[in-house]
Amino acid sequence: MATANSRSRNITRKFILLRCVDPLRVPSARNMEALERSGRIKEVVFSNNSSTVAITELLQHAFGQLLTAGDFLRLVFFLSRRQVLAPL
Repeated sequence: MATANSRSRNITRKFILLRCVDPLRVPSARNMEALERSGRIKEVVFSNNSSTVAITELLQHAFGQLLTAGDFLRLVFFLSRRQVLAPL
């Protein structure tokens, strides 16, 4: 457990899988519920020194039912104040 003077070695981020037809903005609460029910919102934990390959593997595992391997090559990530948005 991290103390006040030390930093955690892990980072937790919420990833939201948006489709091309989804507006590129932070979804409203109503839209977030629908995205959650469809499995398009995942919290992913990775270490501070994770490589891009390791993070990609975590995302493939988290969204594997929704995306093919080729889809991951087309992902673009947008950083929101509280969320990382990944439109497809």
